[in-house]
Amino acid sequence: MTLTLPTGLYRTTSALPGREAQVPAGALIFYQARGEGEPPVALLPGHNVYNRWRFRRRGYAVRDAGWPRTLEPLLWEGYYLTFGEVEGLGGPLPEGTLVQLGYNRAGEPIIFESKFIENSIQFSERGRRAADLRVLERLIPAGFGVVGALLEAP
Repeated sequence: MTLTLPTGLYRTTSALPGREAQVPAGALIFYQARGEGEPPVALLPGHNVYNRWRFRRRGYAVRDAGWPRTLEPLLWEGYYLTFGEVEGLGGPLPEGTLVQLGYNRAGEPIIFESKFIENSIQFSERGRRAADLRVLERLIPAGFGVVGALLEAP
């Protein structure tokens, strides 16, 4: 029996047994829990639109009961406020900064800072990569999100 984790974003710390070449250690995945009797599925990123991944619709069944225990949970991509001073990004971000959180294919957080231009908020095209997941502990949800598909169009 496979450990059931909540559906969400994770970073692999070990390769998926039987699919080591396709789902290696150090990869961003969308782990999708399934219905009773169906194994969960690991979906890989397909393409990125506005700093958010669209995951491939076809994934790899998770049949190894222990493998889900090796996954590192990640925050959902989206909008957050920083609390306290956030370090480890090549320079500090002050408390209360509105940021967009994304990831690279290795599951490393990418922080995109906001800029206020006239009457709109824009996010930088290039973010700051954080090698340490502890940066996620310094983010709180901004209280709004953007509805969008996580999966690529068929």
